[in-house]
Amino acid sequence: MPINTLFTMKTLHLLIKHFLRTTPVFGVIVSVIFLLVTCQNPFSTREPELPSGEQTLWIQPIAPEIVLINLQSAIQERNIENYIRCFGLVEDVRKNFTFVPEISVANNFQGIFLNWGIIEERNYMNHLFGLTPADSVSNLRLTDITEIQFGDSVSTTKEYDLFIAHTNPSAPVIVNGRMVLNLRKGSDALWFISSWSDFKTGNSPVWTLLKAEFK
Repeated sequence: MPINTLFTMKTLHLLIKHFLRTTPVFGVIVSVIFLLVTCQNPFSTREPELPSGEQTLWIQPIAPEIVLINLQSAIQERNIENYIRCFGLVEDVRKNFTFVPEISVANNFQGIFLNWGIIEERNYMNHLFGLTPADSVSNLRLTDITEIQFGDSVSTTKEYDLFIAHTNPSAPVIVNGRMVLNLRKGSDALWFISSWSDFKTGNSPVWTLLKAEFK
């Protein structure tokens, strides 16, 4: 099944689930009808794909789960702008982002993560994507561990496996570990990542190391 279809069907499922949780019954019916009418038919002929780097699988993050779908698609497409949008659509929101590195990597790269924010996120990802061949495959797999919602905030813990075929010989192409993401709903009712903590789950390199190597 084409990847665009996979994202469409997964997103439709998440949106319906979101409306069932937050919308009265009449609103659910209207919302589902709207989604079915406006969503691309998964069995229809696909339109030609845009060249690599011009694709955009961005979905308005009206539910916290969609932020993670956008994160995965941004990495798969190597789309820096969509990656940064996962931390908020406006600069006033993004500037409050915080990252807590995995402690052993932080100790090996003294000082790098003391003031890590959205500028550093953009810089390292620009460098990483810049050293990743256009015809290579990038993939982020996330496995649910726990999720706690309180009001307009969600704390979600995921185990991650990230593969990026970059050409930097000093950095790993596969990293895995555990991330704790705090997501918030903004005044525009859209969700974003407000903080990110990284943890080891074994002896494999973790995401923090990629951030340090491509800073």
